[in-house]
Amino acid sequence: MKVVLFVFGLVTVISSAKSQYYFTDIISHRQSDYQYKQLLAAKVKHINAISYGKDSATVSKTFSLEQDIIDGGKKVITKTTLANSGTTIIENNYSGDKLLTSLNSIVQPLSTVTTKTEYTYGEQGTILAINSISLDTLASTSSFSEKHNWQYNEKNKPTQMLNIKNNKDTLKVLFSFDEKGNVAEEKWYRKGREIENYYYYYDEDGLLTDVVRYNNRVRKLLPDFVYEYDDNANIAKMTQTIKGGTDYFIWKYTYNDKNLKATESCYTRKNQLEGKVVYEYSY
Repeated sequence: MKVVLFVFGLVTVISSAKSQYYFTDIISHRQSDYQYKQLLAAKVKHINAISYGKDSATVSKTFSLEQDIIDGGKKVITKTTLANSGTTIIENNYSGDKLLTSLNSIVQPLSTVTTKTEYTYGEQGTILAINSISLDTLASTSSFSEKHNWQYNEKNKPTQMLNIKNNKDTLKVLFSFDEKGNVAEEKWYRKGREIENYYYYYDEDGLLTDVVRYNNRVRKLLPDFVYEYDDNANIAKMTQTIKGGTDYFIWKYTYNDKNLKATESCYTRKNQLEGKVVYEYSY
């Protein structure tokens, strides 16, 4: 299995790699916030993810994940191990009103660099800023910083985001809306020149269905992500295009009677199983 995208309560740190900012900062954050509150409602204290190989029966040693929910949800610690990549430890900290305030990340034992990300919110819980800084614990020096400063209109919809790297390199991101007020287009500008463009599409219930951009390889618009939902508005299926190409993976999800994720399975475009993760919960 290549990646596991949706882990309960896990909000990833800012990445300098290319990604859709509305999707990463707002939508994914919203999804993770929903999953986190589902865990609290179910009074989950520990999660263990068991990975299986292509035969769906043999336990795989290439991936493992454990997650502990501590002090009534004020802290969530996630340990993810990938073969040959070390163990990533992420500590999420939450405020009294259940908003993520900060997270710390480190890869052990392969790195001495820790990354801390802090979140600032508006009165209605909208994200105003995400500030991330990487620190080498051996040298005690900062190696990288990134700030995402968000602005909204009178309807609390994002209109602009400034991505500032190392306090000098600024990327401006502008948003436009469809007839229902949903974010429909995301444009990136550097030094006044447009460099990237993404499109967002939704179903009748306002749930995101497609994230699309122009594919230079085939010279036409292709989706990066396509979503399908179950009757409870949980993601039931996600199709993910491999970056820079036309190949894709299909992720399928099931949920238990507490509306918590039970399994996630990854398939190739030929519908061949790549791997499966089964979630176990302790209360």
